[in-house]
Amino acid sequence: MRRANLFLLALMMTLLAGCASPEETKDEFNAWRQTIENVDCTALVTLSQGKLAAAYELKCSYTPETCTVEILAPERIRGVTASRGGGQTRLEYDGLILDLGEQDSVSPISALPALIELLRTGYVDRVAEEPDGKTALLAVQFAPVENTVVRLWLKNDHTPVRADFVGTDGLAGIKIEITDWNVD
Repeated sequence: MRRANLFLLALMMTLLAGCASPEETKDEFNAWRQTIENVDCTALVTLSQGKLAAAYELKCSYTPETCTVEILAPERIRGVTASRGGGQTRLEYDGLILDLGEQDSVSPISALPALIELLRTGYVDRVAEEPDGKTALLAVQFAPVENTVVRLWLKNDHTPVRADFVGTDGLAGIKIEITDWNVD
């Protein structure tokens, strides 16, 4: 029995020695995000604020200078595109273009560009590993921006899988499930 306990203790010490400290994990994450420039991604974005609820499938093409978000679903607004670049923000559908002016808060259509910008340049408040039942996910929380905290979960290879924009009430107003992520 004593031998088994010593074996288990040695096994636990070996496993713990292989785990990175939270500071090492944060440094590794920060080094990785410095390499991000251009992102093409697709995601399911849901909005839940009081009685207001909506769900969208969005495709985002992001560069530091420009960004385009296209609505893929729901079908009735498929093809609506929002873009920014050259100091302009506009909404386009079938040749109709509407100037959106400046936006102060995150909406479902601006959530992916906001997430990518935070990923590239935001202040990381916390980084931790947490199990999801199959693998360990890297959980990142960014410092609050305009009374909103953004939490991001990534696979071991740093591919983002989901994010929550959490308001001051502690509830996630916007949830993002990333279905495709490509960086160059």
